[in-house]
Amino acid sequence: MDTERRGSKIFRPTPHEIRMACERIQERWSPRERQKRSGRQKDEHWTPPLVITDWFGTDSSSITDDASFG
Repeated sequence: MDTERRGSKIFRPTPHEIRMACERIQERWSPRERQKRSGRQKDEHWTPPLVITDWFGTDSSSITDDASFG
């Protein structure tokens, strides 16, 4: 999408155009480059986040898996 502003054109790509450009760039990445850009260390695996129930200020012993709420 082009927009006129003070006599010059500003290119404003659509989300689809941005995605396609990113995919074309990433096609040239080696597996090593892809790993490096992932932000993870080589042998790091995703793990779910730790949730400390004390933060909620409730007694976790009262929590049940009972489907009835009341």
